[in-house]
Amino acid sequence: RAGWGLVDCGWPLLLCCFAALRPMQPLPDNDAFWRSNDSYVATNPRQPDEANGLSGFAEARHDLHSLLFFQTSGSEGAPKWVGLSREAFLASGRAVNSHLEATSHDRWLIALPLHHVGGFSILARCHENGASFVRWQEKWDAVRFASACAGEGISLTSLVPAQIFDLVQARLEAPQLL
Repeated sequence: RAGWGLVDCGWPLLLCCFAALRPMQPLPDNDAFWRSNDSYVATNPRQPDEANGLSGFAEARHDLHSLLFFQTSGSEGAPKWVGLSREAFLASGRAVNSHLEATSHDRWLIALPLHHVGGFSILARCHENGASFVRWQEKWDAVRFASACAGEGISLTSLVPAQIFDLVQARLEAPQLL
């Protein structure tokens, strides 16, 4: 898995963290979340009003009660809310873990926001195989990111193409564990 490279698993491209990373094991809360049947709305903390009424709407409709809602990017017009099942996330988590041969010994870096499907999916992957994860909560910086990956023992992460471009453009060497 050495080197900055792309792996196409049908979800956002995966890439194979930071001085202030907070290591976390898959928390009991994370496991409880994946066993729950409650609906969940992944809101952007900078735009909390975007989801006004969605939680109540989902709770009122039995067929929507257990879905996880994410806002699309709006690349084809206005952003839309989509509901995905927990089982879809968990099935994807199992498939990605299998494809990457990820195990409980891996350490994921969540470098995308949790209101982004690519960031949130890592929680499902960790739930499925017992891997640990840390969250990158700072402004994106390719040099600090690469340095932190090496220093913190990060073995897996998920990035968007712009982040990968920054890493390649800076000619940064990938840490050995990636």
